[in-house]
Amino acid sequence: MSDDREGEDPGRRLSWPSSNPGVAYANLQGSTGAAALFRPDRIARDRLAALELRVHVPRGARELACELRDVSQNGVALHWPDGVELPHVGEVIAGVRVTVDAREIYRGGLEVISLREEGAERLVGGSFRDGLLNTDDLLTLQQVRSARGGGLLDLDPRSRVWSAPGYDAYKAGVCEMRLFLEDAREQLTRLEADLPYEAVHGVGDRALRAVLIEELLGGFVPNFLALSHRIDAALRGATPDDSDALRHLSQRQLDPLLMQAAFFHRARSKPLGYPGDFVVMRYIYEGRFEGSSLFSRALHLAATETDGARMIRGRKDVIRDRLLARAHAPGGPFNIALVGSGPCEEVLELLQGLRPGHRPLRCVLFDQAHDALAYSLARLRPLAERAPGEVKLVFLHESIRDLLRGPTVYARQGPFDVVVCSGLLDYLVRPSAIALCANLVATLAAGGELFVGNVVPELRTRWLLEHHLDWFVHYRSREELHSIAAESAPGVRVEPLEEASGYNPLVAIHARE
Repeated sequence: MSDDREGEDPGRRLSWPSSNPGVAYANLQGSTGAAALFRPDRIARDRLAALELRVHVPRGARELACELRDVSQNGVALHWPDGVELPHVGEVIAGVRVTVDAREIYRGGLEVISLREEGAERLVGGSFRDGLLNTDDLLTLQQVRSARGGGLLDLDPRSRVWSAPGYDAYKAGVCEMRLFLEDAREQLTRLEADLPYEAVHGVGDRALRAVLIEELLGGFVPNFLALSHRIDAALRGATPDDSDALRHLSQRQLDPLLMQAAFFHRARSKPLGYPGDFVVMRYIYEGRFEGSSLFSRALHLAATETDGARMIRGRKDVIRDRLLARAHAPGGPFNIALVGSGPCEEVLELLQGLRPGHRPLRCVLFDQAHDALAYSLARLRPLAERAPGEVKLVFLHESIRDLLRGPTVYARQGPFDVVVCSGLLDYLVRPSAIALCANLVATLAAGGELFVGNVVPELRTRWLLEHHLDWFVHYRSREELHSIAAESAPGVRVEPLEEASGYNPLVAIHARE
């Protein structure tokens, strides 16, 4: 290889010049005038605030513990105590000790070189006669002490936000879940690299995607659910403080993996202000294989197979069947309302199941989310227009808070043959739940029905909901749900209903004929 430095013998070159030539020594600048006489830097006391510095000065039979004003390599300035005679300039005080946090860093003579007063303070400046101090070590020790004061050296696990003594089964379950998800991500990523794009992300070869989903439902999903149930069971009985600590532990270990699922990410981020919005409901009903990778799709699929998701589909089936039965029963116009309607899946399947000869149908869909109503309008109107009989849709954008206060625009749309409020009681304290049911019963026609439900405490999805999605509800037993229904409408018949999973019982409150 030829050298581009002509006239220079490469064999004589010992090193190449650096890319940054730096500054030539001949151009370096020093100090001038009186500053040219080198003096060690003085370190003021406030720069060493984290250290307990003392200068111990023998005076007769006493040893004075003097506060330090500043210090350098070769001397010290100190505050001289009141009531004690000052030394004189030139005096050498033997046996002076300088201590840091009770550790001795200097012992020897101190020559007094200055005396001065600042207000009521008497200051003595002295020069060390028997050695120098390593002030760099003092500054480093200050850094270490400051780090401790700032918590950087607080390494006791008992002080961590995730610390909760015991709960070994919970911690082991979280650890196993992380390992399981990490292994699944690695294996599914390798598989995805070998599959045609359409098999994972496309819409063309639905049969191929169906096979892939079937494989995940037979392997990844049940294993994920089994681990989730173990962790959930281990969490039961935890105190509120311990549960909060365990939540931090679980989030730190699993959030980077779990949040890759669209379901978990949407519920956790709450773009509409609450976790179970219409998009999350849509995932549960119809969008069960979504995501940017095979792993994220598998995890999203598993989320839609949890008990919490299955119970939502189960209660929808119960309500749909009751609506279809009444829509095809003899009678006049059939007026129904859905409160907190979300994506209106019950109405969609009701419209899909209508047969010729059904009763004239009027559906009032009430939700506080504008986007939910827009989504429902887009999917329901075409079905209503193609229905084999008369169907009218009314969309109301109003808040649940207003509904709790009494008659609203919604109430003036009645009376209703059926009112569906299947998911709101979970978020209301008992007095509000009773008030809501009472207001809704008041909008029923004679012989009408109000459907309400509540999640039971046995739900095995609580760990995921509370520790990773910040999704908290009021769990109630079947007896508590029946009690709320009975108190909201004394003397009426309350009919218990069950959905397939068993975790979201409902009741039908029957208005008097």
